[in-house]
Amino acid sequence: MTLYGHLGGELSLGRDQWAELLRLARSMGWKPGGTLRPPVNFDGPDREWSGEYDPPEGQTVTRSDSAALAAALERVRSKAKTFTEADRKRYIRFFASGPFVVAQPFGLSADIANLEMALRGAHEPVQPSMEPIRPEAGEDGGSSTPATKSRPAQVRNRI
Repeated sequence: MTLYGHLGGELSLGRDQWAELLRLARSMGWKPGGTLRPPVNFDGPDREWSGEYDPPEGQTVTRSDSAALAAALERVRSKAKTFTEADRKRYIRFFASGPFVVAQPFGLSADIANLEMALRGAHEPVQPSMEPIRPEAGEDGGSSTPATKSRPAQVRNRI
């Protein structure tokens, strides 16, 4: 799975690592605020959204929830089962940078991504098979980034 930051950063990790991060954060006092519904459901009609963090479906973790997640991981001092201390610090920097989207890597299905993670080792991230498409200079009118511009006002304000 890949976490896509609002500033363009991304963090690739296995679902076991994501589950471990969330478990550790909860054990250190993080109270999950819930995620925002994915903007598009390609698999069928819209359904109720309960704010889950897994499976990766394009849901957004808000700025305040991401900051609280980073703060909780700062308090972790024991060794985690699925990542190193260097990884923990990298995760903290990513979460402290703001809101992010929880999704599958571009061009990879969940099964292929998890297989590649297993073959490469748990600590080496899967690289997406294609680059994300970005607008050309001036294409978005210069008023905002495409991700922000396309969101409803109530969602932009919550992030």
